[in-house]
Amino acid sequence: MKKSISVILILILLAGMTACAHKEPTVVRTYAADGEQGDSSVFVTYEELSDGTFRADGRIYAKRLTVTGRLSGASADISYTILTNLEDISFEEAWKAGGLSSDTRDYFAPEDAVFVGIGGAQRFLPQFPSKRLTSPMKKW
Repeated sequence: MKKSISVILILILLAGMTACAHKEPTVVRTYAADGEQGDSSVFVTYEELSDGTFRADGRIYAKRLTVTGRLSGASADISYTILTNLEDISFEEAWKAGGLSSDTRDYFAPEDAVFVGIGGAQRFLPQFPSKRLTSPMKKW
């Protein structure tokens, strides 16, 4: 009787140790900064992890949201790609936190959300050459 109780306790202990073992999630995909993903651009390198979370700048975020809408007076929609631990982010919250608000209370704390990409607005943004253009100096 004592032997069977000991065996049961050992099995329970082993099962508990196995259940408590923490496996580090692995990287499934890396999205590189300056890498285009279809019609959008990635400006912060981030990783998709095997447990369904995302990592950027050493922080883990529960989800990746794509928030799309149209700014006042714009002729086309814009999409923000955001890694977040928040439940939901509206387009108004996104464009304000994306740098278009002068009120710093509109910005997200780094542990809550980070902008990693933008889409739909490239054709309206200035296109800068990848190499610096130089022109000969005129001698007067």
